[in-house]
Amino acid sequence: LFYHSHRMLHSNFWFGIHKIHHEFHAPIGLLAAYCHPVEMVLSNIIPLFIYMFLASAHAYTMAVWVCFALLSTQHSHNGYHFPFWNMKASLHDYHHENTVGGNFGTLGLCDWLYGTDVKWRARLASDQAGAKGLKA
Repeated sequence: LFYHSHRMLHSNFWFGIHKIHHEFHAPIGLLAAYCHPVEMVLSNIIPLFIYMFLASAHAYTMAVWVCFALLSTQHSHNGYHFPFWNMKASLHDYHHENTVGGNFGTLGLCDWLYGTDVKWRARLASDQAGAKGLKA
């Protein structure tokens, strides 16, 4: 649900609200939740809690889920890539550098399924090719 709400916020109609979050082109963890109140509700609170309420999740389960979501958000905005953590901060860094062209999700799965990570993958391949050229 986050993927779809975040992608919606990048449409022409909603981007005026979402551009507040994109004021930082090189995001840092503590500013991950910096956004318009409407965005906070539509893209952060509703996607985070709707499934828990529909499933009548236990309070402990909710607490664990919220902690995981907050850690994920902080990680995707911190600029560091940890090899043991599949969520790549570089993908979200690219998203903040280029506010058009995709990378709307947190795990990258929906971006891969819908093809909204094509520009990022091309940049990644270009960066890797450049790095190989420097080693030769």
